[in-house]
Amino acid sequence: MCSSLYSIRMPELPELHMSCSFVNAVGRQHVFSGKVCKSAVHKSEDVSFSATRYTITSHVRGKEMSLTLTPQGSSKSQSIRLLFHMGMSGQFQFTKANELHKHAHLTFYTDDQPVMALSFVDVRRFGGWQIAQEGWGHDRGPDPIDEYEEFRSHIEENLDKGLFVKPICEVMMDQRYFNGIGNYLRAEILFRARVRPFDSARSVLEPLLRQRHEYHGSLEGKSTNSRSGTRKARRSRHSTTERNEDVLQLCQDVPMEVINLGKKHRRQTPGLSDGFFPDPFVGTGYTSEKKDRIAAFESWLKCYAQPGMRNMVDHGGRTIWFKGDPGPLAPKAQRSRGQKKRKLVVNKEESNSLNPQDNKRRKKSVKAEKRASRMATSYTRRKKSV
Repeated sequence: MCSSLYSIRMPELPELHMSCSFVNAVGRQHVFSGKVCKSAVHKSEDVSFSATRYTITSHVRGKEMSLTLTPQGSSKSQSIRLLFHMGMSGQFQFTKANELHKHAHLTFYTDDQPVMALSFVDVRRFGGWQIAQEGWGHDRGPDPIDEYEEFRSHIEENLDKGLFVKPICEVMMDQRYFNGIGNYLRAEILFRARVRPFDSARSVLEPLLRQRHEYHGSLEGKSTNSRSGTRKARRSRHSTTERNEDVLQLCQDVPMEVINLGKKHRRQTPGLSDGFFPDPFVGTGYTSEKKDRIAAFESWLKCYAQPGMRNMVDHGGRTIWFKGDPGPLAPKAQRSRGQKKRKLVVNKEESNSLNPQDNKRRKKSVKAEKRASRMATSYTRRKKSV
């Protein structure tokens, strides 16, 4: 099971895709009305939009999500598009208007009775939005799920850049190329690919791209009606996959596993016709989740914060989880987190027998003994001087 230190995680690619589906499900079943209300404490810009009746649709690309508000009976030119980034804890909730979350920072009200509300909730306020009528962030690459071929080609075209000399675990956090991949996903992807986190990104990715070209070349060289040729090409592809798992393919496959997990553990959502919808934030720790959802996500994890795994702080200050040798580009300090050594223990056997509460009591008693000893020494010295 995950340690409490790591049970809260940022929304990543699968969470954004599930949130987008959630908002679209709400938008298909409800029409919205009136002003868009922003909380006074949030620093993102005000949304000057008001319509008697309007619809909401959503799209997603990596770690960005857009909402388009379109007035009914008006031209599309009067619509407004909001571009969201979720930060550490951003999410969308659909509730009754009088039951808004206290950290709801942007709210859209329905034209229903009773009135319902779709709101952007962000406990830590690192997320936000901006008005952007078109396009996505200039520093964001293609989406590994919806734009997989573009995602792969974009990396291939830039593989000669100096960035790819760095460790693969650090390059995977660069949203210009791995849009939507975050801390838990990179750990799971590299572990399943059997790749050391501090191997050079170029040394990991170049063979994959070369193998893919060879595979496609072998297919093009064979006649379409030659079954034996097709079988040989397939065998060649499978043997290549066995030698070295495809990290880039896993950037699509692993997030899809989380999305499918969310579909299995659906949450009840008042105001939707079927009453249920895939939980966009299964296992994140930022929602009032049921224990079975959290347990499902934690049992799915193979590497991230799991028993028997190591962790190390990378050159960017983030924690990467892995097993075995970290690789040749590991930081010299090789610092880890969440593994503090206990003080004031006599030996290893005694250390194993103490729980945190016992150890706290021992610390207090030792401090009291030292204080009493100092006071006795001081008293003796004063008495002798007299």
